[in-house]
Amino acid sequence: NAISGTFLRNASWALRNFCGGKPRPNFEIIEPALLTLVSLLSYTITASNSNNGNEEITKNVCWALSYVTGNDDPVSLQAVFDTGVVPRLIEVLSPEKKYPVTIQSPALIALGNIVADIPLPASFFANEPLLPNLMGLLSSSKHTIRKDACWTLSNITAESQDHIQAVISVDGMVPALLRLFDTTDHLDIRKEIMWVLSNALEDGTIKQIRFLVQPRKNDDPCSIITSLCNLIKTTTDTELVTMALEGLKNIIRAGVKEKKKKNPMIAKIVSAGNFTKDVRSNQYQIS
Repeated sequence: NAISGTFLRNASWALRNFCGGKPRPNFEIIEPALLTLVSLLSYTITASNSNNGNEEITKNVCWALSYVTGNDDPVSLQAVFDTGVVPRLIEVLSPEKKYPVTIQSPALIALGNIVADIPLPASFFANEPLLPNLMGLLSSSKHTIRKDACWTLSNITAESQDHIQAVISVDGMVPALLRLFDTTDHLDIRKEIMWVLSNALEDGTIKQIRFLVQPRKNDDPCSIITSLCNLIKTTTDTELVTMALEGLKNIIRAGVKEKKKKNPMIAKIVSAGNFTKDVRSNQYQIS
């Protein structure tokens, strides 16, 4: 009813402000409220309860969780994860829910904080639609959502080879990242995608790197080598250029490990980057 709805909105607003207070309260003080936050989120995102009034509660809870998970403490993050709230946060990102950016943004932040410090098992990504939902957000009309989705993906690929495999195995994920990388005018989004790719190229297996550099479908010209080479030619941002060069170096190193007579990755880079060889110096130059 209207009274209970008003009460819940006020209560969730109070919890949001308490969790996000300055200075932030110790986790031991906040911990007793975790199950209440999870219950509120579970209640408001069900189909029968999802309405404009309850969206305010959902927003408050998601912001509270973004604050609680922002302390980089693995113990407290594990406690949050153990409440079972992660599937509910993932549900907030579902395209079927169509939540506004004011709700999606804090949910993304909370998830990004959790996956950055909690070693999730590979089975988690098979059982939960986190990665497909993140891929869908790459085409969001909101800049902050695209950026935070890329940031969350970079946190996942920074964890382990199993996590890298989970990301690149999602059908369409790599082309979607490269299309956004090649077309966006936002430097911060490019840097987040660069971290996704750099983590995979730095710590991925030879098989994973081979998958990343292989040509996509005939109707999709996206190529990670082409994207990195074009970036080097077109950007003046030192950090991005350095990361792109490191990425190409890691691709070449993966080619060395294949122990073939000629490094197959060098030919791919020379072709994609339109490099020419200087006869006198015996070095390749960007044309």
